[in-house]
Amino acid sequence: MHTRYLWTAAGSDLQDAIDTLQAAADTPTGPVDRADRLSNLGNVLRLRAVRGRSTEAADAAVRTLQEADRLTAPDSAAKAGRLSNLGSALLTRAEITEDPADLEAAVHALTHALSVTAADSAHRAHYLSNLGNAMLRQGRAGEAAANHRAALALLPPGHPDRITVQGNLVTALIAEAEKTGDESILGEATAAIDEAVSGPDGSPHDRVLALWRHADLLVRRSGGNAAAGLQSMLRATELAERVAFTGVAPTDRQYALSRFATLAEDAAAAALTAGRLGTAIEQLELGRGVGWREQLRTRTGAQLSS
Repeated sequence: MHTRYLWTAAGSDLQDAIDTLQAAADTPTGPVDRADRLSNLGNVLRLRAVRGRSTEAADAAVRTLQEADRLTAPDSAAKAGRLSNLGSALLTRAEITEDPADLEAAVHALTHALSVTAADSAHRAHYLSNLGNAMLRQGRAGEAAANHRAALALLPPGHPDRITVQGNLVTALIAEAEKTGDESILGEATAAIDEAVSGPDGSPHDRVLALWRHADLLVRRSGGNAAAGLQSMLRATELAERVAFTGVAPTDRQYALSRFATLAEDAAAAALTAGRLGTAIEQLELGRGVGWREQLRTRTGAQLSS
């Protein structure tokens, strides 16, 4: 259910996963099994916090994952995963509450996770990229990019996680270019995002974001010419219109709407710059149409008839 939610964004799948994992965690068992169950539950609670920007869900995720880590022996093969999960939950809460203490704790947990992870571990790339995300939040763009590069080097072409790490790397590189004023850094960012948008890997949301980043980089590298990003923008809006809101529950709908709120507007601006007035109007109508559909879905029959 958790995996299906990541691909379909159907809110009922996420709630079903939480209910099932909570029931499993509440079932009496030994400390090892309980730690496993708590870890699974904590990860899904963190996803709920991300989707709903919920402090309550973030608090629950952190508490649950702290308990999972406490129950895991220091020499356990599962220790690195417990620490990485906890670090990710702390980072999520820091992003919601803007508490620097949570951010510092996240970096500490994620660094510790890497220190107990074997060099040939299949999970090392994931842990590296998580640490990179936390470092970027601290303003350490260069170190963040280095971690994402190291993660990407561990993932072979065609690996489903590459598109996520490529997106993380691009975000860090853009931040580094803005911080240092070195625009040549954007060449590496463009190469990474070119690969990301050329294949079918990743979830629909990941592909939309990759196309959006691709358009942004094309505009930046053209000296601010919005028309340079038009084709990538049109691909992004077409994909977003088809998949971004399909089966999305009310709490997740707000997340999806906020995530893609300006996408159609950006595409319209690019079309206008390219002299394509008709395309610009189509993009604005597409954005408005999605908004109306989402409002209609949330109204009851009584509200509609009043």
